[in-house]
Amino acid sequence: MKSIFLTSRLALLALATAGSLSLVSCFGSDSKEEDPAPDAVSESLHFAFKTPDWERQIDCTHLNLSFNPLYNNPKIAIASATSGSTYSTFHFAYPADSSALVASTNLRKYPITKYGMGRNAFEFSHKLPPTEGSNSRLESLPGMSDNAYNEILAVKYAGHQGKYALFDIKAKYAMLMKGTGADSTAPAKPVTGSFKFRLRANSK
Repeated sequence: MKSIFLTSRLALLALATAGSLSLVSCFGSDSKEEDPAPDAVSESLHFAFKTPDWERQIDCTHLNLSFNPLYNNPKIAIASATSGSTYSTFHFAYPADSSALVASTNLRKYPITKYGMGRNAFEFSHKLPPTEGSNSRLESLPGMSDNAYNEILAVKYAGHQGKYALFDIKAKYAMLMKGTGADSTAPAKPVTGSFKFRLRANSK
């Protein structure tokens, strides 16, 4: 009888020890690395958006953005591209000269513009389907507020390519977007996201 009781006590002790080890492994040790912040922007080259209805992060590793200065203001260049998988299109203005691009005062918030109307440095606009596969489009509404901004987080030199200097520009944004045409009477939708692009600039 004592033998059975002792065996039962040992079994319970073993289960308790196993349970304790499981809790330690679930919560991790004191030396574990901190989880990234929820709003941290990826260091990979990308373009990301999140609407109330869908979201995507698009790999921009192989995106080759050409150098396109504005015809009426060569101090500003435009980067624009459309994702073949999502039909999301962005339009981003930035300083064409490397010396202006790397100024530390650039790291701040800038306005969102009507799609394709960015004419000043770091203005951003966006167009995308309201849901995946839709033939309709939402377009950014111009503004500068807590709900409408393009925030430049980092500008880093990334090398040379021919006569151009290459820079990685990282940002996060928020905007209101509204449907066009027959969908223009629908309420505006909040959209947030981030990007990190590799862009060309004039090298001096």
